[in-house]
Amino acid sequence: MKLAIIRSVAAGFILIFLMAFSNDSKTIERCIESELKLHGESHLVDLYKYFFQDFFGPGHLVSGREGPEAYLENELAEAKSFEPFDYQELLYSKQFVRVNLRMVANNDITKKQLLDAFMQSAREFKLPDISKWRKKWTRIAAVIKELHPNLPGIAEESTMIDSLLLSGDYVVHHSQEYINAYHPHYRIIERKIFEKQILNKTKPQHE
Repeated sequence: MKLAIIRSVAAGFILIFLMAFSNDSKTIERCIESELKLHGESHLVDLYKYFFQDFFGPGHLVSGREGPEAYLENELAEAKSFEPFDYQELLYSKQFVRVNLRMVANNDITKKQLLDAFMQSAREFKLPDISKWRKKWTRIAAVIKELHPNLPGIAEESTMIDSLLLSGDYVVHHSQEYINAYHPHYRIIERKIFEKQILNKTKPQHE
């Protein structure tokens, strides 16, 4: 009798695990297709960056205000064009939003407002353990390779990313094709901070 109960409980846990695994895979698939619909020139590194930013937010970039402020001013001064929407939601864990610098260029918000939101996002978010990200990326990469095995640069970039993670590093840049096609200029803002401080000043996400 006890053995039957144990087997029943174990089967229940296995079923719950499989359902969670399946739901997570579907969420990953939706994120991939959403990002490729918006940024069809994406490489594997660009999809990596999408999920990484959703997982880590802006905290890995920030050690103080002076550097981010100078970098923001330089980027705004050098930017030739912007993507045609004010923000992009990162949909995997739904923790963060990419806020387009065109909002500052168009005087919808000030540099100070954007930087305040960015710094608060970095300060208040607790960075996850890199080992958790490695495990998460392994699952995400498997789904990407199953759905889009011919993604540009997938073999070389997969090896590069794996080597990077094994070395303890984790930051990559957008591919040159992505940069050429979309001219990305954005800052990662935590969702609740975005909704409270910036959202009411935005135009529709995909004009």
